[in-house]
Parts: sequence; structure tokens; C-alpha cells
Amino acid sequence: RCRALELCARLWPRSAAFRHALLRDVPGFVRLVYGRVGAAQDAATSLPPPERWAKQLRRRGAELICQWHGSHGHLPEYRHLDLARRHVVAPAGAGEAPALPTEPRAQRWRERWEQLRES
Repeated sequence: RCRALELCARLWPRSAAFRHALLRDVPGFVRLVYGRVGAAQDAATSLPPPERWAKQLRRRGAELICQWHGSHGHLPEYRHLDLARRHVVAPAGAGEAPALPTEPRAQRWRERWEQLRES
């Protein structure tokens, strides 16, 4: 699944046909890459072992969905990306900052969130 995800990362910026095909089943894509969130894990919804690869797959999947949302999320036909982003970048708790990927822009937003929370 990690290799397939990297293939998706390479195809996304190059092919509108690929983007539209992927958008037809965004929930299925999220389920395969991220697993099921907020519910009891079972064999059909959990990611395959080993656990370190599952964590890496989740992290990379969240990064890509955020990148794709950043580049195409403003377009009306890509509104499913916003829902996917909200699903995989859900807050860890009520008063905590969202669990964004650790890229420079996301880190700045996290720091700003913490500053606002403290004031």
C-alpha cells in the first residue's frame, strides 16, 4: 500500500483523469490508506501489519491529502478533498491543536495555534 500511495503522489499533479478517478471513491481511498478512525478496528478496516508501516502509511496519507487539498481544494469539483482532510486531520482532543503533518507551513500553524491558546 505504501508503494501504491507513492504512485498516487506522483500521478496526482500530472493527470487530471487520475485525480477525477480518485475523487470518485475518496472514502474508499481514505479507508485503504488511513484505516478507520473513531470506531473499533476489525480485520476489514484495520491496516495490515507491521505496525510501523501502518503508521508510516497513515502519516504519508495525511500529508498527501493535505497537499492535494492545498493545491486543488479550492475548486468546486474537489470538495471531497476537504471532507477527507477533515477526516484524517481530526483534532486529537478538544483543546489540542490539530494533528497536522510536520511540514514547515503546518509547523508554523501549530505554533500559531499554541500562541493563540496561551493568550
